[in-house]
Amino acid sequence: MKDEIVIREALPEDAEGIGEVNYRGWLATYPNVEHDITVQKLENLFKGVLDSENIESHRDYLRKVPANQKILVAVENSKVVGYCHAQRAEGDLPNRLKSIYSLSESRGRAIVTKMWNQVK
Repeated sequence: MKDEIVIREALPEDAEGIGEVNYRGWLATYPNVEHDITVQKLENLFKGVLDSENIESHRDYLRKVPANQKILVAVENSKVVGYCHAQRAEGDLPNRLKSIYSLSESRGRAIVTKMWNQVK
């Protein structure tokens, strides 16, 4: 039996976990030989993203997320296994989903759906 997944607002200490989910999500989703999108190209794109300076920059962002945006994390056993970043639109415009990912080993548990339902 899998442990419970908790969906909550992201905290500064979630920055590294969010970065890891983002990185691994891109590697699992976007490689495409037909379009010359290789794992190597994606790894180069993410080079330095998980270094301490970038993680600290993400922590700073999470400390002051704009009021019209929401960042949620899905956490299992104190580990970030998914995240969602959404932006509220003004007026009659639709809300904007900026990014939403979960780790491939956590898929099939409606994590993305649960996060989306909380931000839409």
